[in-house]
Amino acid sequence: MKQTTMVPIALSSLTGVLLALHFAWGAFFLLLLTLHLLQRKPSLPTFIFLFVLTFFFYTHATFNEQGSVTSLSATQQNFKLSFQEMVEWDGNLMKGEVITSKGERIIARYEINTENELLFLKENWKVGMECRAAGTLSQPMLNTNENAFNYRQYLQQKEIYWVLNIEELKIKDCVPPERNLLLELKEWRYNGMKIIKNHFPAEIVGLSQALIFGDRNELSEESLQAYQRLGVIHLLAISGLHVGFLFSLLYFLLVRLGMTKESTQTLLLILLPIYVIITGASPPVIRAAGIVMIVILTKKLQWNWSLLDSLSLSFLVFLLINPQVLFNIGFQLSYIVSFSLMVSSSLLNIPYRILQLLCVTLISQIVSIPIILYHFFEFSIISLIVNLFYVPLFTFIILPLLLVSFLLQLTFPFVNSLLFPVLTVLISKVDELSILLNKMPFITLVLGRPADWLLMLYPGVIILTFLQFELKKWMKGCFLIMSILSVHYFLPYLDSKGEIMFIDVGQGDCILIVLPNREAVYMIDTGGAIQFEAEDWEKIKNTYSVGKDTIVPLLKSKGIRRIDKLLLTHSDMDHIGGAREIINEININQIIISPNSNKKPEMELIVQEAHEKNIDLIEGRKGDEWETKSSHFFILYPEDDKYEGNNDSLVLLGKFGGKTWLFTGDLESDGEMELIRQYQLIIDVLKVGHHGSNSSTTEAFLDELQPEIAIVSAGRKNRYGHPHPEVMSNLSSRKIKVYQTNLDGAIHYKFLGNNGTFTTYPP
Repeated sequence: MKQTTMVPIALSSLTGVLLALHFAWGAFFLLLLTLHLLQRKPSLPTFIFLFVLTFFFYTHATFNEQGSVTSLSATQQNFKLSFQEMVEWDGNLMKGEVITSKGERIIARYEINTENELLFLKENWKVGMECRAAGTLSQPMLNTNENAFNYRQYLQQKEIYWVLNIEELKIKDCVPPERNLLLELKEWRYNGMKIIKNHFPAEIVGLSQALIFGDRNELSEESLQAYQRLGVIHLLAISGLHVGFLFSLLYFLLVRLGMTKESTQTLLLILLPIYVIITGASPPVIRAAGIVMIVILTKKLQWNWSLLDSLSLSFLVFLLINPQVLFNIGFQLSYIVSFSLMVSSSLLNIPYRILQLLCVTLISQIVSIPIILYHFFEFSIISLIVNLFYVPLFTFIILPLLLVSFLLQLTFPFVNSLLFPVLTVLISKVDELSILLNKMPFITLVLGRPADWLLMLYPGVIILTFLQFELKKWMKGCFLIMSILSVHYFLPYLDSKGEIMFIDVGQGDCILIVLPNREAVYMIDTGGAIQFEAEDWEKIKNTYSVGKDTIVPLLKSKGIRRIDKLLLTHSDMDHIGGAREIINEININQIIISPNSNKKPEMELIVQEAHEKNIDLIEGRKGDEWETKSSHFFILYPEDDKYEGNNDSLVLLGKFGGKTWLFTGDLESDGEMELIRQYQLIIDVLKVGHHGSNSSTTEAFLDELQPEIAIVSAGRKNRYGHPHPEVMSNLSSRKIKVYQTNLDGAIHYKFLGNNGTFTTYPP
């Protein structure tokens, strides 16, 4: 069989799946397939076969998508659940994938009531438990902000359509199922992680579980963020390099110990699937293990297959089993990096190991740029250098030491009293270095999510870059990739459209104003949530944070690297709770606060952070104004230095996009009356005060302002009942068009010159 026979077959399967699931990208790869075939000039039967194969995968993916339907109903309340996968314990929350009696997978969440119940559950829990439960089904949340993580889509790609909030779990009636090999292997994984959790030093538990069992839940958010921004997050997952190193070492040792090569290969064929299950069966692990198994089998069958053929066959099998896996980022990165390294093997034919590692890292970084930018909106500038140090350290020192420690814990645990101190110091220092590097300025380049046309241009430029590298024209190659990155960087400054966005931050306010050609970027408030006291055992580690989880990713997705003015209308947490996280991630030129609002503890911390970062901080007062080429802003209120909460919110009047806007923070009726006493205001758009509370938005205020549009920023099913019916009635009776973040999601106004359109997200 000729080399790379499987590559056009894999490309055909990819084209067919994408034509079914994402037509634009399917058309793009159909063009690539056609160009590839024209270049290869295959025989007519081969040409026909490949296009028949494309149609087959198109049909397969279409039926797979149409056949993925739920058999459950939102009215169902009683369930028999089988916990076939490991559950996650996070404070008083137990959650994980379960299978119902109808064979459908759902996500189950259970808030544990007492510490004793938590301890009982952890001590007696086994993978595969079957329990009866009562609760309510709800659909996974849609993303209500542009470019945000789409949890519903993510679960649907795994054929999961419901989240079950368990209200009653009959623990004592739970029974373990009949054991089978698959459950036994999952139980080994669960018990192995428990051994690490119970016996390893706390400083190395997270990394040990990540590198040995592929579970990162015990790693701190700070460490994960640091590794992500440094471009070495792949080292915290079980990757192809990881699998290749372990099984190459095992093969070498077994042959040295006297096993024949044929027997060793047979043993590896048995061990590889077991290893995949024990490490969590992530796409990169399956891909790496699958390639090793295919290579072994083709050698046994004496087939003349290349590594590219083996990679292509494993890719084909993945798409046959689940076409939706194409949208998994681990799958995307694993295959594109592996493919690129294989086709660029001539570049790696360098005598010096350090230069080989440099080339491997360079190739991996370049080909992953469009995928990283699509999902994370930024990439690490220093990852090339960091990987040169981290890859050998993790692969040849930390990983082997952790594996030895785990095996010793199972056999001779007393030896670990010597090894644990070494590992603790080593891993602690690596974590400290990672966090220190992460705090350095300019370690990442924020470009934003590329538009579809730019995303399709990236592969062509990357191919041309590698062709130049093949010809040893390194400067030309680097110039090409730098050119497209520069285009991506400067595109927002060429966009003559502006936008204002009322971001959905739940029960809070956050308004983003982006002026044409990036004249300026302003933000009014940052949302936030009140944190309630909880006992230590109840505290959830992975808590949602509006600044970190919603606002910062949104800003980065739009390529926003700088905010010119951040206005914090007053010191309530639902208006300033995300500020510190934004300050730490985005450059801020100036912060404007209400006079003396920094006397409140929450605002005081923000002021301290601003001073540490040398951000210009001023108190806004009546009479302050500024303008740009396309806008004019006025601070109308307050006028004194006494801070009294809501009624001393900064009130901002803006004129841009052909409309006059009034942003009132949480201003209440007394403040509103003061405004209409001092000014004669007629506006187009009103940001309704205090989330639609009946303490604001009086009839007299509306009659004076005469707005055409009103925006209410409130949380879904919020405890305050916002917006209040009285306010909605006042708006409705005056035929004012109302948008609400709690019903409509994020609210956008995109404009060109003096003309614009309101839209919501999702539409």
